[in-house]
Amino acid sequence: MVTGHTSHQIGLDVDIWLTPMPDRILTPQERENMTAVSMLKDPFTVDPDKWTPLHTKLINGAQISENRGGNQGPVGALQEILAAPF
Repeated sequence: MVTGHTSHQIGLDVDIWLTPMPDRILTPQERENMTAVSMLKDPFTVDPDKWTPLHTKLINGAQISENRGGNQGPVGALQEILAAPF
């Protein structure tokens, strides 16, 4: 992965990519060569053209799901997050 860094190798952190799902299955090479898209307008400001209320809902919902035990798998967790009110 182009944007990988050493802390990932030892499990210290993760990056959450909020890239929309492509309209096709990416090849392994395409996945490896993807670059992250910044959600910032400048170093201190979120870009409202890129960051939407759905992004906030997904991040908050993932945290809530994890606090509840989050053992229903990624599809179940996503369904729970999207069904919750904003």
